[in-house]
Amino acid sequence: MPCAVQGGLMAVMMLVMYFVMIRPENKRRQEAEDMLKSLRKGAKVRTTGGILGEILSIDEREAVLQVADKVKINVLRGNIVGIEGVKPEAKKADESKPAEKAAEKAAEKS
Repeated sequence: MPCAVQGGLMAVMMLVMYFVMIRPENKRRQEAEDMLKSLRKGAKVRTTGGILGEILSIDEREAVLQVADKVKINVLRGNIVGIEGVKPEAKKADESKPAEKAAEKAAEKS
């Protein structure tokens, strides 16, 4: 009996570790891979070093960024950490704006 309880506790601990540590990390990794796959010419991106630039060309390994007039740099595709100008908060704010605009129009009519 004590061996079964100990085995059950071990299984519960493994489940907790999976849901607290492993699953969120896998989700973050998948989101990063999806972002890297979606990179296109003309997108504004930020690198791990904090450099902001526009993609001039991109291949499976490297990207050429224009960071200023006549200043181009090559970076490894894996060092791009985010696309600038696309924020989850902005999407939520845009969703609420049409409702607010409709309420404002209704208030103006009356």
